[in-house]
Amino acid sequence: MKAINYWLISCAHAAELIDKRHTVGLSVTDGIRLKIHSRICIVCLRYGQQQKWIDDALKLMRDREPNPDRVEAVKKRILEAVGNA
Repeated sequence: MKAINYWLISCAHAAELIDKRHTVGLSVTDGIRLKIHSRICIVCLRYGQQQKWIDDALKLMRDREPNPDRVEAVKKRILEAVGNA
């Protein structure tokens, strides 16, 4: 019974592992524990999929070259807002 308790994790722990997986990576053991949990819990599976989608979108945004016209427009709006404050 102790072995089963070792491999089964709570949703809170699964969420921590999902976040950790996208930042620093997981050990083999933690990866297996998360995979087992994700097979059982559809909510955590969906959370992991959403987290990956968000991370991929942020990477795309970060890697894009900024549009110079948009940058200038934002600068102008900031300066106007500061000037009116």
